[in-house]
Amino acid sequence: MSTERQGGTNPVVYIVLGVVALGGAVVCCLAAIAAGFWFTSRSAPEVVEETRPARDHALEERAPQGPVLGGSVDSRAPTSLNLQPTRTSDRRWRHIEATVTRADGSIGLAVGDRCSFDVQVLDRAGPPGHYCRTFAQCTSRMGTTVRLFGEELPRRTGFFPCELYDAPLGVAGEDLEPTISFDQGDPIFQIDTRAMTFMAADNEQGRLGTAYHVVARIDTVTPR
Repeated sequence: MSTERQGGTNPVVYIVLGVVALGGAVVCCLAAIAAGFWFTSRSAPEVVEETRPARDHALEERAPQGPVLGGSVDSRAPTSLNLQPTRTSDRRWRHIEATVTRADGSIGLAVGDRCSFDVQVLDRAGPPGHYCRTFAQCTSRMGTTVRLFGEELPRRTGFFPCELYDAPLGVAGEDLEPTISFDQGDPIFQIDTRAMTFMAADNEQGRLGTAYHVVARIDTVTPR
């Protein structure tokens, strides 16, 4: 008895062909991705980090620090104290002893020179409060006394709005306008015993005939 063989293709063949086709497709996809990445990276712009120039600290130190009075000395007016004058029970003069910590201008003063002067308390004609008057002066190591603010003759100057304190005894006041002309106005002056400092400055139009800027540390405030 003879066995009749059925016609057709073996299923294993189809499986093998399918695996081969799938592998080929994967290879093609990977090749396409790699090619796309290569072309993209070649065409992307190069990013260059910005290099900032080094700061020239020497130039910064030489740069002007504020407005100049008279064109030669940095004598910037300080921030206003925003005074609120009130009555005080202690009407005695305030005696100031101080030490120069800054001296600009050719007026014969230097760092370390001593200052000594009184602040007089005056009644204010208008609203409650006070005016003050002083002849702020410092003495150089050579023994020369330099009057920075206020004088009796030929004009009566040295007046400024002020605020007084009793405990501890003190005063704060200011005149922030420089001299207008030799016959008008006072130098810039500010005193604040709360911060234990005072300053005076002027231009060439003032009594000293030269621009200057002096700052001093107040060492003591005593009644007189």
